[in-house]
Amino acid sequence: KAEMSTEMSSIAMYCLVGYILGELFRRLYIIIKKYYEDRSLISDHKYWLSVQWRIHKPNNQCCTFLLICITCFLLMKTMNMDLHITRDRFYIMLFNSTLHSVIRCYKFFESRGDVAEFLNEVRGLDYGSGMAYSYFYGYLSKILPDYGDNNVGIRENIEKYEAKENITISVKRLFILIPLSMYFAPSLVSHAPEGIMEACKSLESVTRNVAGVIGRPYKNTVYKIHLSEMSDELRMEKPLYVVAEGATPLYTLYQTCTGNAGCTATIKEYSEEIVKQFYITLEQILESLPEYKNTYEIILYKGDENLAELLVQRIRNSDEYNA
Repeated sequence: KAEMSTEMSSIAMYCLVGYILGELFRRLYIIIKKYYEDRSLISDHKYWLSVQWRIHKPNNQCCTFLLICITCFLLMKTMNMDLHITRDRFYIMLFNSTLHSVIRCYKFFESRGDVAEFLNEVRGLDYGSGMAYSYFYGYLSKILPDYGDNNVGIRENIEKYEAKENITISVKRLFILIPLSMYFAPSLVSHAPEGIMEACKSLESVTRNVAGVIGRPYKNTVYKIHLSEMSDELRMEKPLYVVAEGATPLYTLYQTCTGNAGCTATIKEYSEEIVKQFYITLEQILESLPEYKNTYEIILYKGDENLAELLVQRIRNSDEYNA
């Protein structure tokens, strides 16, 4: 039994050594592969930065298993076990390193969770984060804050609309809708039961000079929600008014996934993870800027809910509504 236990311990250690070698071989393969793919596209400096990232990522697993190997080696050394690499032990290491390299290179066991973790860790290099920054700088930064020029911010624009139309908009913010389904009808009225939502006039257009376009207009639509037509817990006689719209990059992503031009299978398969990363990044951007406080509300939802109910619940939960 003692000899069998010793042999099993020895085999286990060489299996772990094979794992480490397999991971090193995989990373070497990726470095060589990316070199031939990218050498004509990026500079040498950027290429070597990419190499460093690929060597060190992910390093937690390698460090853990390397520590285990060293521990096993020291234990076997103190117990005077036979550490000579015989032919059988060499084949064990070779088999494990080859198996690990193949599994890792071809991602046989990659899960959605692995992809979600990757999207969370690459910090801005993914599709969702890229869309969030484009949406912020290309649109939200143009309409939400008050820059003190001829164009007012979203809150002042809503106040002007209230005075002109003689109504009250309880929460003077832009409600940004982020459905995991990515789909928006041309009018948000279609996302609620018939007769509950009504599209009203838009806020006054905000104009900006952007990328050679002088006086590019931006405008937002006001919606009226008839609470008298809703369920008992939400029913009221007076209607609610809200400025709401879908995050347009998501509809572009929806068209990308369903249109005739086609897109990669990866984008289709992981579109939900992309949307979630878009939401996370957009919230982080807006929360980091004090001038955007109380100018927006972001609603993340599945996409098949009653939109009127979602908006009413969010409005009533707002500090501004209860003030």
